Amino acid sequence: MGSLEFPKHRTAHTKTKTGCRTCKIRRVKCDEARPCCNRCLKFGVICDGYDPSFRPGKEKKQAVIIRELIPRKIVASPSIATNIAYSTCFQDNQEYRYFLHFQEETSRDFSGPFTDKLWSQVLLRASQGEPALCRLVSSIGALTKAAAVREAGANPLESTTHQQYALWQYGRAIKGVQQMISSKRNIAQARFALIAGLLIFAFESVHGDYDTAIKQMEMALPLMKKELARCERRYKHLENTSPTSALEDELVVAFVRIDNHLLSRPENPTSVLVDSKYVKPYILDVDYCNEEGFKFPHQFTNIEEARFYLEQIQFSSLPRLAHEFHLQALNPGQNVPSAEDLRELMGSQHRAWRMAFAPLYAKCCSSTNNKEFVAAATLRVSVLSTDLASRRLCNGSNDTGERTADGDAREIIGLGKMIVGHPSFKRIWVFDCGAVPGLFIVVISCRNKSLRQEAFQLLKSTIPRREGCWDSVILTKLAENTLIAEGIPLGQEGNTESGQHVQEEILPDEYLPSDYPANPLYTWFQTNALIPQGRT
Repeated sequence: MGSLEFPKHRTAHTKTKTGCRTCKIRRVKCDEARPCCNRCLKFGVICDGYDPSFRPGKEKKQAVIIRELIPRKIVASPSIATNIAYSTCFQDNQEYRYFLHFQEETSRDFSGPFTDKLWSQVLLRASQGEPALCRLVSSIGALTKAAAVREAGANPLESTTHQQYALWQYGRAIKGVQQMISSKRNIAQARFALIAGLLIFAFESVHGDYDTAIKQMEMALPLMKKELARCERRYKHLENTSPTSALEDELVVAFVRIDNHLLSRPENPTSVLVDSKYVKPYILDVDYCNEEGFKFPHQFTNIEEARFYLEQIQFSSLPRLAHEFHLQALNPGQNVPSAEDLRELMGSQHRAWRMAFAPLYAKCCSSTNNKEFVAAATLRVSVLSTDLASRRLCNGSNDTGERTADGDAREIIGLGKMIVGHPSFKRIWVFDCGAVPGLFIVVISCRNKSLRQEAFQLLKSTIPRREGCWDSVILTKLAENTLIAEGIPLGQEGNTESGQHVQEEILPDEYLPSDYPANPLYTWFQTNALIPQGRT
């Protein structure tokens, strides 16, 4: 008689219906990780995602718990988001891939030459557990991906696919933001709206709708002003700390800088009377501590410190400087006597800043391959151009002033060429100002015709780059009109790498394409929610 054979039984386990589609087809247990399960990744197949009816249990909703455990100030790796569970954010792999593109590529591009945690950390952490913010981030990632593919000269169909997804995802995100703003309350609502407004500003800037991006910030800044007014102390720029724990330091600093960008734009004509002096007003109430106690260190220890001290000088004086500069633009060739005291104050502060910056600048410029070279050169261009603008208000045709101004202009152009020619320079939108405003100031402030022509051609070669609220397309058109009005030839284009980015005609008389106003993608605002309405 043969041996008895007992039937084999499989180990009992609880069956679920919430696994991904791929694991269901393979008839294997799914670990239900989001946005794609780890089992599919280990097996080397594409996870097809989950059915719309999938609703993770409470044990799967880890994102909110993790967000509460993360301190507001954290030193993290560049890929901080990869260590955080986003299990409640993404609908599919495509949304997740574009989010990763933003995290790994776009956030670095937006920061420009500076190290900015706003894009690489703060906004990514804020989007955790907030599907509407995740969609905004992924829509920007898709839009920048489309631009990168287009710049590389790849298949136009691929670029179109990325852009179509970006617009579709952006429309969904806007609806979600509107719903969240209407449901949230108090500080949570304000923080959410400010972060959403910043992301919308970025999307519109990348997409090329300059007017809508500017209007977005003009509506978001009063909300930041309202939140800062609730605090017991005013924000001080040199301290670089938020006056409220409800808003991150980087978020407050970003809005202060945007306020400066909006005020300094050459197409901003607004002026008001303050303390018997006309100024272009800021929206935010910031304490720039211009009293006697304000002192510079013996030397700056890093780029970030030097940047904040330079902004301290510029931001505190810009309301008057911008107004006086606008007056001279209306009356070319005339001095502005009321600006003499301002020029004297800024001149002494600039000299102190340069002395403190000199050792760090020499170190950063020891090699153009130094990762901080572009940041240091950008700060140098900024201080020289601000000094050039303030000097032009007062010196008139003074020979000494002219020689100094020409020297500053030559250095701005030289540094501008190095910045524009650097591998890290991209003709896209970046959040902070770089070489573009400085080149524009040379064109409209310098008296030397050849230097103005050279600066104009270099400015023209940066098209279509946008830096903050400064658009190279608009600035080039304004500079072109200025030179033509003064009878100065525009000069010859150099054989530079950027030549392919320059067109025969810069722009039509209008700053933006004529079809923009009629396009529903660029209109419709919901004022009380501080965001555009849903896109079609």
